[in-house]
Order: sequence, then structure tokens, then C-alpha cells
Amino acid sequence: MRAAQYLRTSSDHQEHSLLQQSEGIRQYANSNDFDIVRTYSDHNKSGLDLAHRPGLRALLHDVVTAQADFAAVLVFDVSRWGRFQNTDESACYEFLCRRAGVQVHYCADVFPNDGSLNSNILKSLRRAIAGEYIRELSERVSRAQKKIARSGFKLGGPAGYGLRRVLVNEDGRFKRVLADGDRKSLSKDRVTYALGPKDEVAVVREIFHRFVESGWSIRRIADSLAPKQTMRQCGGRWDFQAVYRILRHPKYMGCIVFNRTCSRLRTKPVTNPKTDWIVQPGSFKSLVPPELFQRAQLKFSRRTALKTDEELLAGLRVLLDQKGRLSESLINASPELPWANTYRERFGSLAQAYQSAQNLKAGVMQ
Repeated sequence: MRAAQYLRTSSDHQEHSLLQQSEGIRQYANSNDFDIVRTYSDHNKSGLDLAHRPGLRALLHDVVTAQADFAAVLVFDVSRWGRFQNTDESACYEFLCRRAGVQVHYCADVFPNDGSLNSNILKSLRRAIAGEYIRELSERVSRAQKKIARSGFKLGGPAGYGLRRVLVNEDGRFKRVLADGDRKSLSKDRVTYALGPKDEVAVVREIFHRFVESGWSIRRIADSLAPKQTMRQCGGRWDFQAVYRILRHPKYMGCIVFNRTCSRLRTKPVTNPKTDWIVQPGSFKSLVPPELFQRAQLKFSRRTALKTDEELLAGLRVLLDQKGRLSESLINASPELPWANTYRERFGSLAQAYQSAQNLKAGVMQ
């Protein structure tokens, strides 16, 4: 019988490499009279979703559109479909194959995939185990990352304007400055911040002094920088949000900050409440004095604290009328509104703030 094989690994260090999977499938094919005529593979691809797996998408496309020139799909084991939190997702891929008349065989599993009660129970159990494995792995990774952050080291992402990423060894000794896109190669190495070019450092300090000591608005600061064509590290021009982010981020007073957002298991990123942030002071040389940074935060808090619930909701209602919808990203991108966390703290949740803003037009307060 003509068959295709599907192979997947999530990393170079996975227990069952593509070669091992292919060899196991080959032995199964030889023992069961299958002729492997096509291979679909996803190397270094997470099993959490379909979007980032071109091999599986191609397989399903060929099967569903009746372009497959094979009658069976050989898979090393159930978890190769993916380690989904919802076990129905991996079952769905097998169902699509079976509905198109293509059999699915799991070569390393100890049960025949014959549709019997025992087979279905064992498959469901294996899918659940696969999902639990990735959930526990995510928890372990999260705990390890938090430990690293509390030790004063940076995890992921660009340094930001005025700062640069620096590679150090496990004892904290300098190794080299990391260029954009560079990653550490040794697991024991760590990454921290260092002050960037003098012109960038001067601009950041000027932003804080103008905002705190000269009383300039954020919009005025951004407008003063734009004509100079001073470019941010990411290549964008200065605007309200660029200045706002600098004034609000604790890294400019020497703090490593982690867990501001959460996106576990490929879920949509969400902003965590400040109580969940990990902020480690004194992790590296501060770009601005901590006292100056705190004065800037005090100025922000006073500005928001003076606004009534009705004033906050009125701004939210204007945004709703302009965009036709509300979201955390739209709120954070709006120069007229406070940060989304302000609405969480004031109204209990963004959903409650959204509902209150929608009801405001009718003169009803929740």
C-alpha cells in the first residue's frame, strides 16, 4: 500500500529526531507492506499550533483536496500531531485523513489504530498526556525564567533605545556586546544591559529632565525630537508612544523587568497586572537616577488619580466611536488615554471598563 510519512521535532535536542522517527516508520512500513512514497516534515516546529507547521498543512491540504497519491499516513506516535491543550485538535487531524479515506498508523505506539474501544481510549489518554507534558514544561520554563530575572539578568527581546545587551558568564564577567539578533550560545551564560551610545543616552536623560523638571508634555518632547530626525533603535520616528514607553519603563533606572506580559502555549499575549511583574533593582548601571525616574512615575500617577471614573470612560468611549471596537493594544496606542492597566485597577477588569464605556452613551453607569 502506498503511504506518506509525517515527521516532526520541536528542537534539535528532542529525544526522537527526524532520523530516528524516519527509521522507526521505515521498519513499521517494511513489516506491514507499506511503500513510503512521500514525506512531510516539520523540523524545529512547536506542536502547539498548525500555523507554524508547513509540513502538516501541506499534508492536510493534499488529503482534503484529494490530491494525495497515497492511501495511508504513517506517524511515529500520537504526539507527533502535536501536544495540544485541547485533545480534540490532534484528533481532528486524524479525522480529516480518515474522512478522506486515508488510514492513519502510529508506528511506535503499542496499540493498533483500528477504531476499537481500547484503541480510542488509549489514543485519548496519549493525547491528554502529550498536552499535560507541554503544560508542565511551560510551567518549569516559566519558573526558571523568573529565577533568572530575580538574579538580575535579562530574558529575551531587544534592549531598547539607550541600552545594549551584554553577554556575561555565569559569574557575571563581561564577554561581549550582543548585536541585534545575536543570542547566547552557552546555557550557563547570561544577558544583561549596558549603556548604549552616548548620543542615545543623552536623549533619554533629556526626555526625563524635560518631563520632570521643565514640565514639558510628552507630546511636546516628541515634537522636539522629531525635527532632529533622531531615530529610535527600532528604526521608527519619535512619537508620543516612543517617549511614553521610555518614561514608564523601570529598566532606565537599572532594573531588570520580567513578566510584564504573558503568552504561554501560543495564547494571545496579555498584559499582566503590576503585582505580577518581577522588577529587580540594581541589576545594572542605571541610565537615569532612580530618584528622577520615581518623580516621573509620581507625576503620571497624580495625573491619572485626578481623573474621575466618568472622565476615564469618556476617553474610552471616544476611542470606541473612532475605532468601532476596544482592545488593550488600541488603548495603549492612544496618546489621549492612560495605560490599559489603569482601567483594570479602576474598574476591576478591561471587560468591565468596556461595558461601562458602552453604557456611557446611554447615560447608564455600571
